[in-house]
Amino acid sequence: MGLPTNAVYDKSHFEKVLRQVVIDILLTLDHVYKKYRSSVLDFAVWRRNGMEKERRQRGIPDLNTYSRFITIKTMHMIVHTNFIGPDVAWDPLGFDTI
Repeated sequence: MGLPTNAVYDKSHFEKVLRQVVIDILLTLDHVYKKYRSSVLDFAVWRRNGMEKERRQRGIPDLNTYSRFITIKTMHMIVHTNFIGPDVAWDPLGFDTI
């Protein structure tokens, strides 16, 4: 994946594409969160591993469609940020509260 070496894109085009990618990732995240509120991280790990297994079995390139690109990037984002839903309330615990 990537731009052809002879492609010429102006900065505004790149910014529009990047903006759309970010929007699509956030929309995907919102969709996952609304469906799997209490197990978003579990779902992301399961989906990401399933996509990798499917890719290997079918012999397809990792990111051969925009949809797969957005999905896998969203799952990576959830897993690598150790996603915690915003409705989780944490009690302030520490050594002084034992």
